[in-house]
Amino acid sequence: MKFNVSEKRAAFLAHNFFNYSFEGRELDLRIFQSIGEPIELQYIAQNHNYDNGNDLLNLIINHPKCDISTAKMIFFRSDIDGFIEHKNNCGDTDLITSILKNFENNFYSRERFYYNPDQDPDSLHFDRQKFLNQYQSAEALFSKPKGKRIEPSFAQAFHLRNLKFYEGNTTITSKDGKFLLTTPHNEILFQIPVGFVPVNDKRYNDFFTSWKFSENLEKRFDTSDKVLKKVLIKPQLIVENEDFIIVMNIFNSQPLQLIGSVTNVATILRNELVYLEAFVDIVGVEDEFTKFKRIKHDNAWFVSTKVMQIKVVNIESFYFLKLLLVEVEGILFSLFIITSNLDKFIKEITSEIINSFSIKNAQSSF
Repeated sequence: MKFNVSEKRAAFLAHNFFNYSFEGRELDLRIFQSIGEPIELQYIAQNHNYDNGNDLLNLIINHPKCDISTAKMIFFRSDIDGFIEHKNNCGDTDLITSILKNFENNFYSRERFYYNPDQDPDSLHFDRQKFLNQYQSAEALFSKPKGKRIEPSFAQAFHLRNLKFYEGNTTITSKDGKFLLTTPHNEILFQIPVGFVPVNDKRYNDFFTSWKFSENLEKRFDTSDKVLKKVLIKPQLIVENEDFIIVMNIFNSQPLQLIGSVTNVATILRNELVYLEAFVDIVGVEDEFTKFKRIKHDNAWFVSTKVMQIKVVNIESFYFLKLLLVEVEGILFSLFIITSNLDKFIKEITSEIINSFSIKNAQSSF
């Protein structure tokens, strides 16, 4: 019985099951039916691209090796609220009813892996008591989590984002308003936008000395300020003008599993917004928030969120934030664009920042 998926096997599963529809391929049932390890079904379900629909999830919940924890995870990530209200008109009806039937028939025999929906950022909110009033036989789905924890803690996952875990060599040079990162095959230059200046060293350092993480972080991820401060990755750059602050983080994207991130909106939300919530409370979002804007620049795809209203711990004022992402060769540039006045986002600051990037082949020169 395995409790982890090797890097080689993970790459194989990712190729066959994560983004097959976007590459114009059919789901390979022969390969799926050959899976014999419950942990691999768990891995596929955990990283499922919901833009692919529910066909693969339906296969997983009816696989003889499916673990109780895997079925629970798929259940709690489904539209239970819509199922309660609309029954057959819910897009996840078939998936949910199959899971309920399997639990009633004791189809799932073991709970090998620990899964707690309250600590899963992808679980969806619904009235649990209202659901149980209608489906009393489903109590097993709400049982106390058992099994072995197979996921790294929030702090461990945070730690793995550090560039020191990047498999290739990188160099970073910062001079005269230019920030250059060189990888084995690419050079990414960020030119500080006109009118912006770096914050001074004292302000930069004081910011981290006094930092307090979001209050709901401990509840969601069973962690603490003390643990997180040990693994906190400081931004590579913080610049500002009269209207905006731009915070630029550079991460190793490997632990984020940003496979096909341009089309996989669910992956971006799952991986990046969860980390954002370690630092701020998101108290409101713009309409149609999940419809990200995608902009191609220098043969790289930038992804920009709509506006979020945020609350920073220990600061009374509310602020507004956009998140801008670009991934190049396993390196993720994650920029927080922050302002104190929503009207200031009318100015198209995002395009200005994107145009400040230049991404070239490492053999060329700037």
